[in-house]
Amino acid sequence: MIMLCWAVTIIGGVLGGGVLFATFTSANDAPQEAAGAALAVALVVVPYCFARACTEFSALSRRQYAEWRRGTTEPDFAPTPRAPTW
Repeated sequence: MIMLCWAVTIIGGVLGGGVLFATFTSANDAPQEAAGAALAVALVVVPYCFARACTEFSALSRRQYAEWRRGTTEPDFAPTPRAPTW
């Protein structure tokens, strides 16, 4: 599932680049270029955010499962001591 999300992100990046190139070669004025650039950015950013969220949810699920297997909710690391603020 996560690999599929990242594959869609790569495809979105290629499509976004194509849309950006097509926009800059065929636009007549600045508003058309801005609209095309916004569409190109959306084609890249939306799939990236979705893939990143899927990755983080998967990592969270793995951490919760590991904590359940250990029978504790304590983190794997000890907090670093803070320096005194004088």
